[in-house]
Amino acid sequence: MRFLGWLATLLGVIGVVVCLVVAVGVWVVRPPVTDKTHEIAAIVTDGLQQVNDLADVATARLGKASDSLGNITALLDSVATSPLVDTAVGTKIRDLVSGFVEGPYASVHQDVAGLRQRLTSIAGVVQRLDAAIPGIELPGVVTDTIDNVDAKLTTLDTTVASINDVAGNGVTTGQQVANLSTQVGNVKDVVDAIVPAIGAAQTQVTEAQKKVDHVSGRVDRWITWGALGVSIVALYLLMLNLLLFFQGRRWVAGAKAAKTAAPAA
Repeated sequence: MRFLGWLATLLGVIGVVVCLVVAVGVWVVRPPVTDKTHEIAAIVTDGLQQVNDLADVATARLGKASDSLGNITALLDSVATSPLVDTAVGTKIRDLVSGFVEGPYASVHQDVAGLRQRLTSIAGVVQRLDAAIPGIELPGVVTDTIDNVDAKLTTLDTTVASINDVAGNGVTTGQQVANLSTQVGNVKDVVDAIVPAIGAAQTQVTEAQKKVDHVSGRVDRWITWGALGVSIVALYLLMLNLLLFFQGRRWVAGAKAAKTAAPAA
């Protein structure tokens, strides 16, 4: 019985120490865990904000591209009924078209490429956060939207290059004007259709930002409640180990008392 008493006492002490370490340690570990989660969430939020800002720039550039195409269409319409086109008018058409191709159109291509690159760069971070706490999947949808926009622009490249070649070689006939007008109109229709697509992507980015904020706050609550739960269990086990310790001491005391009383008997 004395051996069991010492064993119970030793196990009780070890159990108390372990439970104390767990009960306190969980609160020591909690801040680094929450800080890391906040750090990842901040990277995602910052990346999404950059995407939103780039989308604003792209939308503004698309507006300029549409205005530029509108100016070209207006000029073409003004000479649409003339069988021959004045050299000065042809030069103006060339300048407007080349200005559109080298200016707004090239810039929009660059902006969309920048959007896709920014989304790709934060995709890994989003996946890390989503793997830990499910519920943030919208950036993938945004990437699909931007890829779709880029695909639409790519389909326009051949038409835009054709318009630029015709205008650069000199517009001299009413037939050329009519052909150019049709092509420019087609390009403008696609450009105008891209604007709401960019707007839809921005809406999705805003929703993703809200989800990141919500998940970040939810993680804090989960970690806090988890730490509290672990502490309660650890304290409960600590009390059991204290009982084991005191029981062991009683067994040891009882064994000593029995040994002392034995010779007297």
